[in-house]
Amino acid sequence: MKTRFAPTQSPVDRMMMDFFNDGLNTNRNESWSPASNIKEGAEQWNIEMTIPGIEKSEITISVENHQLVVSAEHKSEEESERGYKYREFKTMSFTRKFNLPKGKVQEDQISAEHRNGILNITVPKVEEVKDKGPRTIEIR
Repeated sequence: MKTRFAPTQSPVDRMMMDFFNDGLNTNRNESWSPASNIKEGAEQWNIEMTIPGIEKSEITISVENHQLVVSAEHKSEEESERGYKYREFKTMSFTRKFNLPKGKVQEDQISAEHRNGILNITVPKVEEVKDKGPRTIEIR
């Protein structure tokens, strides 16, 4: 079992881990799993995944039961190719699931971009969750 060492976790860090469930409880293919970063902005969450060698057409992203599911399968050329003495990266596949904070993101507005081996997924927040910055409270 993999564990993560987090000597000092702020309440926000713990909340992000709970919302996105990135870590021990994600469904990760043990043979290969892309490294991921999750960043919170004022209006959205951004998830970055390293997926070198995988084409855009080989990636599937869906939302199922408040989970963002990212999967891919890459198959290289036919086995009939000769000349290889040793071959490790014939086929690559993975599935990663991130729990989305229920009622706090616009699941129907999630978008993704694939460039240079990095998959960027944007998860917009609902209006009431967006950080509108400091505000002044009027005293009556």
